[in-house]
Amino acid sequence: MARTPETSDKEGAKRRTILEAARGLLVERGFQDVALDDVAKRAGVAKGTLFLYYKNKQDLFTAAFADLVERLGAGLEEVSRSPRGGRDLLAAAVDVVLSYFDENHDFMAQVGLGRLPGCGERSASCLKDLFQANYKRMRDILSHCAASGVVKDEKLDVAASFLFGLCRSSMLYYTYMGRARKPVAARRDEVIEMFLKGAGQA
Repeated sequence: MARTPETSDKEGAKRRTILEAARGLLVERGFQDVALDDVAKRAGVAKGTLFLYYKNKQDLFTAAFADLVERLGAGLEEVSRSPRGGRDLLAAAVDVVLSYFDENHDFMAQVGLGRLPGCGERSASCLKDLFQANYKRMRDILSHCAASGVVKDEKLDVAASFLFGLCRSSMLYYTYMGRARKPVAARRDEVIEMFLKGAGQA
């Protein structure tokens, strides 16, 4: 049977539902306490359907992580291709990252310091490549910002890492300190101010 755009859309929606179910269970229970039966039940599909997309439990949860990383990458790629420049470009990138962390804050908080529960060495290597691709996208954005004089054109790899860290710290601050979370626009300005104090032109 030939694949049509409609068929592809339905399969994509089903895959998304499965991945979201897997992430939700990971947040609630952790890798060891989640069975594929649980994922299938929450996703509203037969257990056999999972095996149409994923070989095993590790493959499924690796895909759940990879999907999140790739979604952030798509947002950063869109920013990098925009006609913006200078501080506006920096603000757009920070908006993307803060919004991403907001949408996935429960999951991202549990991931912690790079721990990827249930991912073996090969999976971790694949995810590392995806993470590095996002750092490169952020570095490229900062390079464009440097051309406008907003940041220094030096150590941009480190600067990209620091910017991600500031965005994540903003999410964790409002998650764990019991503070009412400010809108993304307000936190964006906080993050940019702190970032530019260390990376801005004198």
